[in-house]
Amino acid sequence: MGDVLLREVENGKFDDVPDLVESIFSDAIISRGFPGAARVSVSDILTKVQGSDGPGSHRKMIDAFPGAWVQWLANNPGGLSREEQIADYMNKMGDKIRGLYSIPSNEDSHVFSARFRNKQPANPPVSCVRKPDICVLNSAISDLPDGKVNWEHLRAVVEHKESLNPVAFQAAYEELLNYARLIFASQPNRRFVLGMAILGDYATFFYFDRAGVISSDRFHIHENPEKFLRVIVGFLFASNTDLGYDPTIVLKDGKGFVTVKDKKYEIERIIYVESSLRGRGTVCYLAILDGKKYVIKDSWVDISRQSPEHQILKQLRGVAGVPTIAAYEVVKIGMEKDTTKRFRKFLKKTKFFNARELVWRRILAKAENREHRRIVMTPYGDSLETFSSLIELVSGIRDLVLIVRDLADNDILHRDLSLRNVILAKLDESSPLRRAFLIDYDLAINFIIQNSRTAKGPSNGYLCLSWLLSFLIPTQMVIPKSLMRPNNEERKNFNFAASEIGRWAGLDMDNANLEDIQMRKEKSVNNLPRFKSNVLGQFSPYFKDLHPCLLAMHEVLFTRQAQNSKRLGRGKAVLDAWAAMSKEERDLASDDFKEKVSEAKEDVPLSDQHQDEVFSDLVKILDDTLDDLSKKHGSPPPVTVVNNPSAFAIDAAAESPAVAARKKKRTVVRKVAKVEDAENPLGIGESGNADNGMRGAASEDPRLEPNLDEKPNVGVGRVLRSFVKKTNPPPPSVRNSTRRSARSGPPEQSSRRLRSATKPSGSKRASSLNSGMPL
Repeated sequence: MGDVLLREVENGKFDDVPDLVESIFSDAIISRGFPGAARVSVSDILTKVQGSDGPGSHRKMIDAFPGAWVQWLANNPGGLSREEQIADYMNKMGDKIRGLYSIPSNEDSHVFSARFRNKQPANPPVSCVRKPDICVLNSAISDLPDGKVNWEHLRAVVEHKESLNPVAFQAAYEELLNYARLIFASQPNRRFVLGMAILGDYATFFYFDRAGVISSDRFHIHENPEKFLRVIVGFLFASNTDLGYDPTIVLKDGKGFVTVKDKKYEIERIIYVESSLRGRGTVCYLAILDGKKYVIKDSWVDISRQSPEHQILKQLRGVAGVPTIAAYEVVKIGMEKDTTKRFRKFLKKTKFFNARELVWRRILAKAENREHRRIVMTPYGDSLETFSSLIELVSGIRDLVLIVRDLADNDILHRDLSLRNVILAKLDESSPLRRAFLIDYDLAINFIIQNSRTAKGPSNGYLCLSWLLSFLIPTQMVIPKSLMRPNNEERKNFNFAASEIGRWAGLDMDNANLEDIQMRKEKSVNNLPRFKSNVLGQFSPYFKDLHPCLLAMHEVLFTRQAQNSKRLGRGKAVLDAWAAMSKEERDLASDDFKEKVSEAKEDVPLSDQHQDEVFSDLVKILDDTLDDLSKKHGSPPPVTVVNNPSAFAIDAAAESPAVAARKKKRTVVRKVAKVEDAENPLGIGESGNADNGMRGAASEDPRLEPNLDEKPNVGVGRVLRSFVKKTNPPPPSVRNSTRRSARSGPPEQSSRRLRSATKPSGSKRASSLNSGMPL
């Protein structure tokens, strides 16, 4: 995890915050852990601890204020480690307080344990070795044998170093950061994680949540015994809610309940848990209510986003292949909305802030406020890799093409097409095929600009098409390379990391970046002979029937792009004329004119073509492939649903036919666009990972979202140019201009003749990648 995790929280880290301990473990919060006591203050507890003397549990532990904790790491007759000594001392402190306040000890009481100082808890959620020096456990759990206690049982963590110095403090902080990430990944119902670093006689308190890290000012445990006691009492007596657990989720061994809109959904299993610390922290549950299955998506959403997922899904209601919301809510703890602002709102009010105003203002400007939200969706689906036959796989890809097209017609750009976000769901029991759904609209944006007749940015269709291109070719290569056959059966004796697709993911690179990955993909896909040998040539034999389909798509998506301006102009004119023709007129067109249309599609860059025509070409290729597969293999076998724990879930409500969705009268002015000097428009890889098929923790920097509301009378192009330059300054080599068809109604299928898959590509063939399309 190391440097990646440090960079993840860098802009959300606040150090030396005064009064943090007093805010997290206020007297009101502490009092909730003392049954029968109307109000308990830590000052009163300290006074009782100081004044008590005598034998047994009431033995005096601290000298008169400002004294020192008696026998703190002084004697060690049992040969205990330092961590065991500290845990034992703090447990004695807890026993003393229980005796003073007559609090019974039971299996839910919290205790400190140093059992993992030399070994890690069982079943780590990610591949790493971490050994917390001291942790807080339920007393019943602390008595379990090794192998029975894992990361999901840790309530809080403490890291110990022998002395105070900058190196030791940084090491302690990094360890606590790693522990917090592992706890989040193991405990889906966790809202925040608390920890403490003890370095010699000094301590620092830490608060980790989905917006980053806050740490207290460093304090001396003997000179400031009340603050130290407040942390210990908080760890031992605070409620689970005050230790960071979500009271609206009851979870044990992956089972339990999630409450949404006052309805209890029974958890059948946990589908997905985001493994990052800072970010959305997405958790997906497969749940049941009244006998019906739902998917509940629980996440922390940056409220600065202009197009939150639940609004995007409401706008797309009725579009086939798009999830539909059954319920939505902002989670509340008590009567207060659950946000990461809760313990940050006091930062500006402190005197310390004034002393470091310039430093903190810069950090606050970058720090996000995240709101805890839930979306309930239906139905549940399995990942695309669980396809039951080639027919179901190709049919799913065809569904995806139509979904992306319909998103463009609704001014929506998904921006996160990946294998993880495409699932297959069974909607019609009479059909042997499942249909594909596109899920996860966290990064989706809306391109609607009202009351404008002109636009200067790429059309929505082209932007969606460029993202579709980034998914289609890799997806139809990752699956045939990594799988032996249907139902997610992995390929044996195949080194994926050493394959061409593995190189795309940067698996052989120490510090892979998007630029290097894109260059590798260009070399693989742009060059047709290399594409055939290094990509298609490595397919599992089962997928050989997909070769013609991929080569035909290659012909559509990677044009020759004529260099002669007159030839290019003639090609555009031909395509404009073709786009304006009705189906009847196209049927009556001469073969010569149809040949000119085919040549024009080779000459004109994809960004300058009518996007409805390109989508139609892709659908026709997939339809022809399905026809060929049906003739060769017959009807597809019944679907066998594979229990794939990595499969995502989605929601699809009542779906309308795609044609009906496309015929709906638009209520806003459609925009036609042009972007100058823009390579890779909006296809900049927001998730920050090197592999399109394996998504990492997505960045939600507000700069990654174009502010379309900033200047309502300014064309989309100017906004997009500003956006692209902010995030991914392009080389000044490519100038794209896009025109969109003025035809209304559903696009007719192009009569373009598919060129032979073995046709030589020509020396002047230029990849659409050079026009900025992401792969």
